Amino acid sequence: MASNFQEASGKKLRIGIFGGTFDPVHNAHLEIGHRVQAILQLDQIIFIPNAQSPIKASAPRASGAQRKTMLALAIEGEPAFAIDMYEVERGGLSFSVETALHFKEQFPAAKLFWILGADQFEQLERWRDIEKLASLLTFAVFRRAGASVIAPAIAGLKYHDIEAPLMDMSSSEIRKLCAQGRVPSHLLPGGLDAFILQQGLYKQEG
Repeated sequence: MASNFQEASGKKLRIGIFGGTFDPVHNAHLEIGHRVQAILQLDQIIFIPNAQSPIKASAPRASGAQRKTMLALAIEGEPAFAIDMYEVERGGLSFSVETALHFKEQFPAAKLFWILGADQFEQLERWRDIEKLASLLTFAVFRRAGASVIAPAIAGLKYHDIEAPLMDMSSSEIRKLCAQGRVPSHLLPGGLDAFILQQGLYKQEG
């Protein structure tokens, strides 16, 4: 576990779990992390790159080690942000309920929050063992400004609706720009552009 965050005696920690491919991590991911942390007063946000998302047909372009390095560069100087490679090290399809159970074992007294977008939240009924997952944590749902969140009908579902700034960026768009030879430094945390060029990442989108 990359995070060395420990539960303090007598304090019930509030921990955000932010899963994703992070291929690559970009400024919007960090902005969402900061916003959720501030609004929900979280002690820590743990970024968890997945091995293979069940809802994506293709595997990540960058390796687990490369994505870990990019995340480390992105969160440098952010004491409340950490990385955990549980899903990559576990391998196979990355199911959220298994990850939540893992963190419940790591932090049995903590209150856990699962950070995700409104589009994913509205599809929760398709997730594996969703009622079990809902019993373990609270969802932190970020949405576009002016949009609304439609909560799925799931027993015991708890969530916070958080407005996120309108940010027209995605990892897939960044990869496309890199494939065209245009690494978008303005969309990436410091140091990632140099790492992407040095590693030859995303030269061809596919």
